[in-house]
Amino acid sequence: MKRQHLPRNTRLRGNTYYGYIRIPQDVKAILGKSVIERSLKTNDPLEAKRRAAAFSAEVWETIAVARKVSKEEESDFLIKLRNEFKANQNQIKQLERKGYVDQAEAVEHAAIESIVEDQFPERYNRQPDLEEWAIISGKKKPFKLLVDEFLRYQEPTVKASTYDARVKQYKNLTEAFPITDDITKPALRDWLFDKSWTARTKKNYLRLVIQVLKFHDIPYQKLESIDIRPAKDEEEQSSRAFNIKRINPYEKDESVVSFRSSELKAYFDFVDDELLYDASLIALHTGLRPEECATILCQNVNLNDSCFSIVGGKTDNATRTQPIHSKIKPIFEKRFRATGLLFEELSHLSSKFRQPITKKFSQAKKSAGLPLHKITFVSFRKTFRTALDYARVDLYMCDELMGHAHKNLGLRVYSQADRLEFKREAIAKLDFKI
Repeated sequence: MKRQHLPRNTRLRGNTYYGYIRIPQDVKAILGKSVIERSLKTNDPLEAKRRAAAFSAEVWETIAVARKVSKEEESDFLIKLRNEFKANQNQIKQLERKGYVDQAEAVEHAAIESIVEDQFPERYNRQPDLEEWAIISGKKKPFKLLVDEFLRYQEPTVKASTYDARVKQYKNLTEAFPITDDITKPALRDWLFDKSWTARTKKNYLRLVIQVLKFHDIPYQKLESIDIRPAKDEEEQSSRAFNIKRINPYEKDESVVSFRSSELKAYFDFVDDELLYDASLIALHTGLRPEECATILCQNVNLNDSCFSIVGGKTDNATRTQPIHSKIKPIFEKRFRATGLLFEELSHLSSKFRQPITKKFSQAKKSAGLPLHKITFVSFRKTFRTALDYARVDLYMCDELMGHAHKNLGLRVYSQADRLEFKREAIAKLDFKI
């Protein structure tokens, strides 16, 4: 005999359908039952399905109210214990400052014993678990608590098989990151790279973490830029750990990204246009904006001191003196003339000096197989800044080289040190291996 398919959240008794929902564990004590069952007063499957939907909505609304009451009561009690524990901690610190170490230990022991052995068991007939103790003692909220709340919210909205799979995935995450503050960009990236999962599985884990943090209004934007693609070879893997990462920690806008070492090599191996090649190499080793690179004047170049000046840039701070890296000095020597633009090919343009360079770059990156939307000519500037960061160049020196405003008043107004020499030392640390 073929088994009859029942509508969701229903049972059949005789010829009558009944609504049937199991009560979640966390609200059983409040509602005083483990199952809610009610006759739907029909023997028609279609009508039973319609009535079961209304029954289910009513029951889950009751469960939501019970959870809110339970959460508020528990939250109030835990906050009360936390304030008490915090007051004891202040007393302990005062005793330690005065040198009464033994008395401080006695007070701390008594405070813990009062909460763990007396107050908490008196209310719940058990001792607090690790998660509850983390709240009472003022530690950061365990990641497992965030996950459990998120899963309770998702349980009624997803398929049972999907829900079970997510529970297993979140179990792996909570074991790796017990405390929410442990989930940093480097830690999560390293944890994913250590796993022998496929790129798709790693991406799913990353998405799950972001969903939980987003649900609890915890900042998650930095995690979105984690690159979980597998490295093609050892060279690319090592380059990710050094200075050509596809991230820029100082930029919130990730619409334009920096180069990878393999992408840089592929690009410079492919480009055969002399103007584009020279402009790209200068931008990579100086961090110039496209318009700054296109408008370098020969009269502002000093080959003897290996430096050049930028005048009339995008902002007031863009006017600066930049050292010439040994990699690009031959380009300056080859193109140097008495007057006029360093890139003589652009002399006939009255405005928009950057346009020929950026147009040539767009054609070249497409032919070289680079990402069409994420990589632009500005990516050379981002790669330059990222390389400075990984070379541990001073933050204020990075701002000077990039043409950004100083946050330090002492350096900006009072320092008379020879900043050009410091710039030379910083630039000399860069090696893009191309």
